[in-house]
Amino acid sequence: AEVLAQSIKKIKGVDSVSTITRPTGEPIKSLSASHQLDVIQGKLNEANQGLDQVNNGLGEMQSQVEPLTEQQRVQQMLQQSSQLPPQQAVQQVTGQSGQLAQGLEQSQNGISQVQDGQTQIQQRLKEMADDKNIDKSGMHITDDMLKNTDLKDSVKQYSEGNGKVLLMTVELKGDPFSKSAMQTVDTIHETVDHQVKGTSFENSDIEFGGTSSQNNDLEKTVNSDMSKAIALITVFLFIVLLIFERSIIMPIYMIASILITYYASIG
Repeated sequence: AEVLAQSIKKIKGVDSVSTITRPTGEPIKSLSASHQLDVIQGKLNEANQGLDQVNNGLGEMQSQVEPLTEQQRVQQMLQQSSQLPPQQAVQQVTGQSGQLAQGLEQSQNGISQVQDGQTQIQQRLKEMADDKNIDKSGMHITDDMLKNTDLKDSVKQYSEGNGKVLLMTVELKGDPFSKSAMQTVDTIHETVDHQVKGTSFENSDIEFGGTSSQNNDLEKTVNSDMSKAIALITVFLFIVLLIFERSIIMPIYMIASILITYYASIG
């Protein structure tokens, strides 16, 4: 619906387009792809900051564990506490401390790799969000977004039949009774027919309403009926003139003059 609304908005003579995704005539910012990418980017940034804190904590733990990996320092620490453990106990303490320090270092390296990956993702998301064409791809509405009060009101206002009927309000810039307004309506018809091809709306029934649309339909009906009436009158008049004049040249001349005068008068 949003892609169709954007296409109609670009038509010359169209002032604004309102529908579910743009109830005020402007797209709902929270539904745009660029906004959602910005939100994801912000969440990744928060996660990165959290990983920084974890990494710093692991670094502090590693700095406290590293002294325990040296046998001489462990012996000194134990001697200062007036304990004389066997050499085997010292080796066991240093060995376990070394494994712990190695594990902490590996954890830090793993977190750094995750942060590097997230930084790359953030950069890619930023590039996508900065792309001016990203919002032309439409909008993605999640189940959580449907719980939003404003969006609920918009759905109620611009849909009917339990969501099976989509409404779209198009406001024109000029006089709705003018010829240019009816030409704009024709362009809207063509745009809609083109845009719905290959989409879920392709086989849907599409109806147009409003003053300009009704006047446009009326004009086409009158022109069609008038063309049929002129054709019948022309044939009847030609036959009558042919009977009275008993010549084909004069009727042709008179009919041609009448038709030229008529079409010249209506422009």
